[in-house]
Formats: sequence, structure tokens, C-alpha cells
Amino acid sequence: MNKHTPGPWKFYKGKLRPKFSQVMIIEIRDKTGKSIVKWTGFDGVNLPKKEIEANAHLMAAAPELLEACQLALITIESAPRTNMFTRTKLTIAIAKAKGE
Repeated sequence: MNKHTPGPWKFYKGKLRPKFSQVMIIEIRDKTGKSIVKWTGFDGVNLPKKEIEANAHLMAAAPELLEACQLALITIESAPRTNMFTRTKLTIAIAKAKGE
């Protein structure tokens, strides 16, 4: 199985060429600012812009969601009650996935 680009990933929205264009882009970038999904990844998608942005937020949260789910599984398997650290990680990851 291939490994994904290490997180955290960031949602980015901005002008394609600020000086020359009003075209807005949506990207997902890695922790160094390198594009993971370039604007062409969303170009031509026949969805409302708000839905495209919501999808991009969810994709950007993927590494943290994976980590939070793994922690939750370990916690659930090893203890009868959820600890605060895992609950906090899950809360943060879910908020990020919702673009909050």
C-alpha cells in the first residue's frame, strides 16, 4: 500500500494570478505549501462552489481524521472509557473536516 503525503494538509483559496486574473482557485497544500490537489483538480467539476469548498476542507482534514480514528480505535480497544486526549483529537479533526 502506498503512503499518503504527510499531514497536516491545508485548505487554500485565492486568486490564480492576483495581479492579472480574478479567477479563484481552490487547492489542498501540504505542510510546506506544496499543492497536493491543484486547482485543475476541481476545474470543470459540475458542483456548486460551496460544495466544492466543503469537499476540499474534508480532503484537507484526511491525515488528521485518519490519525484521530486510529487513536479512537486504540482507546476503545484498550480502555472502557474514552480519554480526553482522544476526544479532543476527534473534535478538532471533525471541525477541520467541516471547514470550521
